Amino acid sequence: MPTQALTATDHPPSYSPSDVAEGDSAATAHDSEVREKTTPRVWVLISDKSGDDSQSQIIARSLGWPYEVKQLRFTTKADALKDKPCQASSDGLDPACRHLIQAPWPDLVISAGWQQEPVARWIKRQSGGRTKLVQLNRPYGIDDFDLVIVPPQHAVPNRDNVLRLKLPLHRKDDASALAEAAEAWRARFEPRPRPWIAVMIGGPTPPFVMDDTTVDKLMADCRADAARLGGTLFVTTSPRTPASALPRIEAGLGPNDFLHLWSRGQVENPYLALLALCDRFMVTADSPSMISEIIHLGKAVSVYPLPQRLSRIKRLKRLAQRLVHGSYPGAEQFGPLHRRLSDWANRRLQLRYYRDLDYFRRWVIHQGWASAGIEAEPRLAQAPDDLEQVSQRVRALVEQKL
Repeated sequence: MPTQALTATDHPPSYSPSDVAEGDSAATAHDSEVREKTTPRVWVLISDKSGDDSQSQIIARSLGWPYEVKQLRFTTKADALKDKPCQASSDGLDPACRHLIQAPWPDLVISAGWQQEPVARWIKRQSGGRTKLVQLNRPYGIDDFDLVIVPPQHAVPNRDNVLRLKLPLHRKDDASALAEAAEAWRARFEPRPRPWIAVMIGGPTPPFVMDDTTVDKLMADCRADAARLGGTLFVTTSPRTPASALPRIEAGLGPNDFLHLWSRGQVENPYLALLALCDRFMVTADSPSMISEIIHLGKAVSVYPLPQRLSRIKRLKRLAQRLVHGSYPGAEQFGPLHRRLSDWANRRLQLRYYRDLDYFRRWVIHQGWASAGIEAEPRLAQAPDDLEQVSQRVRALVEQKL
């Protein structure tokens, strides 16, 4: 069965008695009833976090079932719920989208991000516990969810309902979209000397900083690599790139280099063309999503380290998180007492399961899927793909109750 994504405004067609004969109407009702019993009802809760939301929809598409995308908006009440993170509540929803969350309740809810968590719990409560919940990343109260899917940078304790990924699920594998982008931008890229080296610059994300010294060093290192290889830099910024960095990025370019500055509401963005056309990639360490997309495409990617800077209080908090939840993502805990302490601290003290982006950088380099610098002869490793395993786990979770 082909996957069918329904938007929040899609509604099934309606028929009046005059539209169909009585026999046809009865057959239609019977067919609908059979479909209701055999095809799970799937909801995907999304908000405004494109990175998280894309993973949720990738999972939904992989299942082969029709699914409905519920685009949620939240009020300031959602921020208040963050102080009581394990509640089941729809209070944080904007009234304008409350009509999207109503019976008949789904068999499966897929979501990511802390804002959706109370809503997912509330849906399960309204369904009498029938709805299965699949949550990505590092939720509060992992025992509240039937399956928690954890990318490698998140320090979520190992549990029976936790599925650890080798790489985040982010991917840009629409061959037609990549080919179309390549065709649209190829003339602007040529005849610049090869190899074409895409430099994808993010921005400060705790604990990473991106100050003037970091930007100058990044550009100097990439320009030196391009000169050594006789190639061209194709530099693009992101929503996180500080405005103060932009003139320093421009100053670090060579005469043949290409620069695209991200801006809100922009009409053109060469990102897909870069993925399709460039020979090598350098991505700053703050973006596991872009790094994963490039690895999944089988391209040569290097990960640029960023300096880390935390206040004394935040350093103490990170030390406490490592002691309670594990010294690195995926670390085993020391028996049931350690497990109870970890769960209690995450739920009650808001000493959350932490995210370690520099661990992710070291992980992909150690596995051979990325490198520390731009290489003359890059080694292309076969990218691991956890999506089929994820699909099997989710399907088994739903089908066991149908």
